[in-house]
Amino acid sequence: MILTYRPEFVHTWGAKSFHNQITLNRLSNQESLAMVSHILDSDDVAMDLSDLVLEKTEGFPFSSRSLSEH
Repeated sequence: MILTYRPEFVHTWGAKSFHNQITLNRLSNQESLAMVSHILDSDDVAMDLSDLVLEKTEGFPFSSRSLSEH
């Protein structure tokens, strides 16, 4: 099972033997836009869309993907 949550979320399973944590750092603006370009299969992403993705997702990879797919 894979769970995702924001850093401020406090969970109770951290001490369990089956728990492993992988921290994903925020993406840089360049990395976020590269991800959007890949998802949209286009090297020419509109500036308005690029600005929206950077503003709304704040570098969170899952948010960037979700916003780009809708």
